[in-house]
Amino acid sequence: MWTVDETFDLVTAARDDAPNAVRFRRAFMLGDGTGAGKGRQSAGIILDNWLKGRRKAVWISKSYKLIEDAQRDWSALGMERLLITPLSRFAQGKPILLSEGVLFLTYATLRSDDRGEKLSRVRPPRRGLKNSKAAANGSRNVKDVQNTMDARGIPP
Repeated sequence: MWTVDETFDLVTAARDDAPNAVRFRRAFMLGDGTGAGKGRQSAGIILDNWLKGRRKAVWISKSYKLIEDAQRDWSALGMERLLITPLSRFAQGKPILLSEGVLFLTYATLRSDDRGEKLSRVRPPRRGLKNSKAAANGSRNVKDVQNTMDARGIPP
């Protein structure tokens, strides 16, 4: 928890019960170019959180073809490659029953809307991570995040 001054320039650590304390989301951004090892860096950040007991993470990438790269980078750090699970393994609109692991999805998934009776593909992961000790979001290409928010700047 943190307290922030009225200019938002000064951020100070605060107790959980402090008045006006706020919580910030944990995130990271890698701005490196092609071949710099963003996937391995993302895997390392997720693994660091994993070892601290935060056993759920979301890895967002440009295409589902890159899941093999994510699994390669994850297993290079000594972890089981099958802990990286594609969102497509779960039926649309159904709960994602993943007690621990890394859920792999694409930017296009973040732009998907509800379809009739079926919820958007992104709603179940958000619901499942809402109150969990989620680790990290391994996101490889910032430019691909474009158009993942609605006109008000709110993610789906």
